[in-house]
Amino acid sequence: MPGKRLQPPRYMVHWKARVLTPDKKIYPGLIKEVMRTGFNLEFHQALPLDSTINIEFAFKYRGEAVKVRARTNVEYCLILANNGGVEIDLSINTIASEHQHILNNVMQTFANASNINLRTE
Repeated sequence: MPGKRLQPPRYMVHWKARVLTPDKKIYPGLIKEVMRTGFNLEFHQALPLDSTINIEFAFKYRGEAVKVRARTNVEYCLILANNGGVEIDLSINTIASEHQHILNNVMQTFANASNINLRTE
């Protein structure tokens, strides 16, 4: 069973990430969606449900680079067919309040965008 998906709305992004797995190794990943409660990650390997994953990523906000670090939990993990990688939903466990505030502002901007649709649900 792959677990339970995080609740929508889900917004498309393309943020390169560094992922610290439970075995204390760092791997590249790609955040494909951001949600109020977490992230959807494209990754190269399956991770155990309920495991703790540290994630680090950066994006531009109001013209400046913002580097975000969060401690997350694996809620959903699906191995994709044809060597398509793994789709993982990570719920936020711990994040700096400043970074959560910025993420909330980004999602509000996405929700208010009338000329493009970034929702994926």
